Parts: sequence; C-alpha cells; structure tokens
Amino acid sequence: MQFTSLLFLTLIIPIVFLMAIVLMRNNKGRMILCLICNIIFYLWGGYRTFFLSLAICVLTWMFQNYVAKNPKKHVVLICSIVISTPLVVSKIICGSIGVLGISFYTFEAISLVVDTYREPEHKKRSMFETILYLLFFATVSQGPIVRIACFEAGLRGETAIDDINMGIRRFAVGLGKKVLIADKLAPLADYFFTGVSYGNHYSSVGLWLGSFAYTLQIYFDFSGYSDMAIGIAKTLGFNLPENFNYPYMATSIRDFWSRWHISLSTWFRDYLYIPLGGNREGKPRTILNMLLVWLVTGIWHGNDLSFIVWGLGFFLLLVFEKYGGNIAAFFTKGIIGRVYTLLFVNFLWVFFRSDSIGVAFEYLKGMLIVNTESTVEMTALRYIPYVIIAGVFCVQSRRIKQLYVTNKGAKTVADLFLLAVVALSVCAIINASYTPFIYGKF
Repeated sequence: MQFTSLLFLTLIIPIVFLMAIVLMRNNKGRMILCLICNIIFYLWGGYRTFFLSLAICVLTWMFQNYVAKNPKKHVVLICSIVISTPLVVSKIICGSIGVLGISFYTFEAISLVVDTYREPEHKKRSMFETILYLLFFATVSQGPIVRIACFEAGLRGETAIDDINMGIRRFAVGLGKKVLIADKLAPLADYFFTGVSYGNHYSSVGLWLGSFAYTLQIYFDFSGYSDMAIGIAKTLGFNLPENFNYPYMATSIRDFWSRWHISLSTWFRDYLYIPLGGNREGKPRTILNMLLVWLVTGIWHGNDLSFIVWGLGFFLLLVFEKYGGNIAAFFTKGIIGRVYTLLFVNFLWVFFRSDSIGVAFEYLKGMLIVNTESTVEMTALRYIPYVIIAGVFCVQSRRIKQLYVTNKGAKTVADLFLLAVVALSVCAIINASYTPFIYGKF
C-alpha cells in the first residue's frame, strides 16, 4: 500500500488521524493502533511478505536479547551478518527487492543489535516493541531510518493536539511535494532518459532540462515521502529525525550528504565507517574506508554498474574535498560552491536514473557535446515553467517555512493553501496514472 493510493488517502489515513486524536492520552491504545496499522500495511502487500518480515523481527528480537546477555564484538558481528542475509540475497543475487521495506528495517535491525551492545545497561526489549519498531508502517517503506532510542521515546511519551495538527500539516506538505511537483516533472525526465535508452538523439538543451527535471523530481519525491512519514509519526507521538535539510543549498559534496537522506548517511557513518576505523588510522586507511562505504552505498541502491559508478563518483569528490587543499577550498565556498555541488550532483543523478552505465554515458555525452543542428524539443520547452517553479520552490522553501513560523496571518493563509493542496493532490491522483515513489524500489 502506498501513501498516495486513493484507499490510503481517503480511508486509512483519515481513520488514523481521527484515532490519534481519540487516543491522544492513551499511550497503550496508540501503540495498539500502530500495531494494527503495521499489520494492515504488510498484509496488503501479501501474506508471504508479512510472515517473512515477522520472522526477521522475531529473529532480531532473539539476537538483541542474546547480545544483551553476551555483549561481545564477535557476537554482534555474527548476528548482524545473519540479519542482513535476506537483504543481501534479494539485492545482489536476485537483483530486486521482493519484500516490502526489507532494506530499511534490516538497517534498523542491525542498529538495534549494535546499540544494545553499546548501551551500558545492555537493555532487553520485548517482542512487541521490536515488531512495532521494525515494521512501523510510517517509515518501513522508505525511511527515515530510526534509531531505537528515538522510537522508544515515542513509546513512552505522550502526544498533544498541537502535535497532531503539526503532523497533519506536515503530511499535507509531503503529499503536495510528491503529487503536484515530483509527479509533474516525471514525464519530462522519463521522455529523455527513456528515449536515450532506446537510442534516440536529442538536443543538448533538452537533455540538460531532462536531467534538471530528474534532479528536482527525486528530491521532491523522496523528501515528500519523508515529510508524510514524519507527519504520520508525529500524530502518533513519535518525533522522527529529519531526513532532508535543503540539500540543493549545499556548498560542497560533503555538505550535500549532511543534508540529503540524513538517516542513511549517518547510519553508514555510525555502523560502517567508524567501526572500520574512520579517519583515525592515517590517510591511506581513511581513503580505503571511504571507498568501502561508497561501494556499499552504491550496491545498496542496486547491483547495476551505474549505481557503482554513482557511488564511486561521490567517493572521488569527497576525497578531493578532504585532501584537495586550497583548490578544494576554492570550489567549496559561497556561490561557487553551490554551482560546483549542483553541477556534479546533477551529473551523478544521470547515472542513478539511467537504465545502464552505457545509457548514462550516452546521456552525458549528449549533454556536453553541443549539437547546433538540433532544435530544442517541444516537450522540453513546454516543461520549462514547471522546472523553474520547482527550482524556485526548492531554493525558497526555507524562507516560506520561516514566514509560516513567525507570522500569524501567514499561518492562516498557509493552512487554507494546504487544504487546497490536499484537494488538488487527490484530484490529480484520480485523473492521472499512478506514479510510484522512486525510493520504493530500494
């Protein structure tokens, strides 16, 4: 079940929001509501998916309890390898994801075992809490990746009507990002990327517009889902970590990854990069650790070579910024830093979006070699206003948010605007073909 399906928007989520208000002071009732939602969400994807995911949860619960009794490094390592086996099989061997949310709850399962080892008291969790945590329907499909300490705060805490109001508003913002911006940019990106994969040739201007469209599409699509997930969780009493912090305002690649998919980048830092030694054992070892992290990051997104190149591209840029001295400093400050960052991020999104490594290079070749004989495609020209509006909104959204927070009149206007956004989004979903979330396949 997707957040943007009509069943979810017109039946499931209104009931969840209503029940969240009714159970606002009833902590146990809210947890039972979460469990029911988890079960419905998973059973909708098939009973096999549900029972396999449930089995992984039970296995994780057993492992974290065993680690609590036997807090040793080799025990943690063995448990983590066993937990990650289904993900490795589905990702690398099968080449696809056959189980809903397996990527994200596997990461959470590993962090649960490791955090249990790292805790001074090596606390045990109940099976109910473990299942609720790993299969939390708001985040299980695409994150954010939540740490157990953050989730437990929601289990023990209370919610208020202001939290529910904030959560509903956040959900509406995410819905608008996905349906009214990301999905409207998708046809332009699809037109050029699919065309290049079929061997068609286009103008360099058109290809640049197509790449910009995808750069904006993936941001509004993924951040939209994160907003919806954070909003749902907020109504149920969970304060999830932010997953995006205006990434296209970054002035370096390092800055970009401190703002983009924050829960994933910090997970790799805390559970892979630092355990490997981080930057504590000299320059060669640091570079090797960075290489391993970005290879794993690329493979996690897919077993096609284009994802490996995507990961290695970020690795090379980060090494340049870390050890490039004055040259790197020149390219990572102010307006120059923003242009440099957006340019290379846009190039690397081409590898991420393309069907194969060959298609990616053909696409980049068409972008960089100007063909004066080719006229700009009408499809590209028609979408220029959409690209400009999305770009402006992307850059100015922080100011819009600040205005909403500080101006009471702006809040009233914004709330009316969000009502219109929800109505328009539902109408768009009814009248348009279904466009799945991009990160749903990872």
